[in-house]
Amino acid sequence: MRPVETCPAVSTDDTLETAVAVLRAAGARGEPAVLVLTPDRRPAGILTLDGILHAFEPDFVETTGWRLPVVWSGFFGDKCREGARRRVADVMRALDSVPAVDPGDPLPKAVHLMRATGLPLLPVARGERIIGMLRINDMLAAIEQAIS
Repeated sequence: MRPVETCPAVSTDDTLETAVAVLRAAGARGEPAVLVLTPDRRPAGILTLDGILHAFEPDFVETTGWRLPVVWSGFFGDKCREGARRRVADVMRALDSVPAVDPGDPLPKAVHLMRATGLPLLPVARGERIIGMLRINDMLAAIEQAIS
């Protein structure tokens, strides 16, 4: 578990332009996602690479029987510039929709919840207070230790 205070984070009010830079830097350090904090520094959500990619995914032209991605020249750049102005709060996964683990919970519970949510981070809560984030890297270390 990584304490909340040391997690790479962005604010709910940040733009996706800022979030992309923070997530990219965090990814280079092996962090699979970033914590999203409210302006008063309370944990509010998780922002993953998948969330970012979804925000910049091409639109589709749909008609009866078929869908075609809109990929003409220049469109992706336009889509990125437009998406960069969106707020993190619009694309994050809210923590109130993510199950938390307790510091004393057994490893199999955490493995199950991580798989069920599809998230590389899970909140760790003591009562109602989120005290840290359990990362997929933490899970891999525990699995590696169990194998040895």
